[in-house]
Amino acid sequence: MNLKSKRAAVLGLVIAATVATAVFGAGAASSSSSADVLKIGTADSPPWILFNPKTKKYYGPSVDLFNAVGKALGQKVEYVDTGYATAIAGLQAHQFDIIGLPIFNTPERMKVIDFVLWTNSGNCYVALKKNSKVNKLADFNNPDVTMAVQVGASIQTDFPKKYPRAKIKSLQSQGAAPVVQEVLSGRADITDIDAPLAYKYTSVYPQLKTIPPPATCLAHPDFPHDIGMGIRKDSSPQFRATLQSVVKKMRAKLQKEIQQYSAPKYIILPK
Repeated sequence: MNLKSKRAAVLGLVIAATVATAVFGAGAASSSSSADVLKIGTADSPPWILFNPKTKKYYGPSVDLFNAVGKALGQKVEYVDTGYATAIAGLQAHQFDIIGLPIFNTPERMKVIDFVLWTNSGNCYVALKKNSKVNKLADFNNPDVTMAVQVGASIQTDFPKKYPRAKIKSLQSQGAAPVVQEVLSGRADITDIDAPLAYKYTSVYPQLKTIPPPATCLAHPDFPHDIGMGIRKDSSPQFRATLQSVVKKMRAKLQKEIQQYSAPKYIILPK
């Protein structure tokens, strides 16, 4: 190949790379998959994302959002099972392009990843109705109270700051499901649930109460936070702009779907 041909070949590669960055914003800077595939790290986490064990497919508001993002980018959406304990590490290791779990934009997380926000929520708690030790939030700051938390969830670091005297029992949990079995079995006094699930839990588990009561929890959740998709800090500007554009168009629709999938029938009962 002569010098002129070499220069032409190099120029062709540069142009191709520039086009790929513009079209597939998941980024020339940091793509975890091929240009045709957008990988989402997620797990069953109603009401935002749910899993149908019969079809082996995810569905719900988050899925509609990710499908729209994939369409806007011209990419096929694929899901990678993950959990809160491994989601950030998986994103940074390029196992997927977006953390699709409904994660809070806590200061700790914002140090290592960026967010495209699309909804908000907070926490409330469940306890056995017969448990007289815990009836209000102020009761939690007690060394006789055991709080079961999922490893990697934001509550794992938030809760001890507000209730430093409580005992923390950290557990690995399949997917993003709360560790409610610890409360049902009496091994823990309380565990956290997402605020939109307050009525659902009291309906499915009549032996449980929520703290605070469901209406109060929904109006004034503990540890309120915005929720978003987690992306790497080196994600391209085009990728970020596409995500933000899709969220802006779909936000109202997604909020209606969150309410829809907050119905008790969408919770998965323990085995």
